[in-house]
Amino acid sequence: MEQCHQSVKKYCETNNYKSFFTEDKVSIKFTISRSSVQYMTFTADFDNSGFCHLQTNSFLCDTCTYYAFQKVLNNPIYKWKKRNDGTYYSNNSGGIVLDPGRDTFLLYRMRASK
Repeated sequence: MEQCHQSVKKYCETNNYKSFFTEDKVSIKFTISRSSVQYMTFTADFDNSGFCHLQTNSFLCDTCTYYAFQKVLNNPIYKWKKRNDGTYYSNNSGGIVLDPGRDTFLLYRMRASK
């Protein structure tokens, strides 16, 4: 979780965003804003071993969601493949699912079972 916290903190500093965060033993939540307008809420949920299994990205408007979603979708590292139900599955990053919504999109990370 500390690595997640540091990454978001660096992102905010680099882009001159303000951030507010809360965390407990299994999740960390950031609200990132520009000026006095809320821009994004990022929530990461972790299991007991520190593995991030769900990342939720919520935005103030559907246009903001669209541009952020496209940025993730166009990242060549993931090699996304679209399924018939509208979700995307990473061909490269071990069990990541991208699930779009109107003002939110989710990234699920799944561990392979033994």
